[in-house]
Amino acid sequence: MKSEQGHKFDLNKINLAELERRTGMTRAQLRRLQKNGFQITPHALTGRKADTTLISGYTGVIDDLLRKGVSNSEVVLERIQEQGYAGSLTTVKRYISTP
Repeated sequence: MKSEQGHKFDLNKINLAELERRTGMTRAQLRRLQKNGFQITPHALTGRKADTTLISGYTGVIDDLLRKGVSNSEVVLERIQEQGYAGSLTTVKRYISTP
């Protein structure tokens, strides 16, 4: 677009509808980019972690099993499923592997 318009080109006065057709991005995305000076910024919730998760209520049980020497994630999963845990094995493995 800049090569077509030459010295008349201005980022602040760019036609978002035309830019939408050329890039495939929505006008809402382009408005947000224009507001930020066409700088791509990270999403506002990047790096944010949930306060409560499926495994939150069972961390005490898991920690107790780990203290007793039970570190097999499948055994831990079976024990907490008996108490009502509805999450996955991967979540249990992730919790066990974190220091």
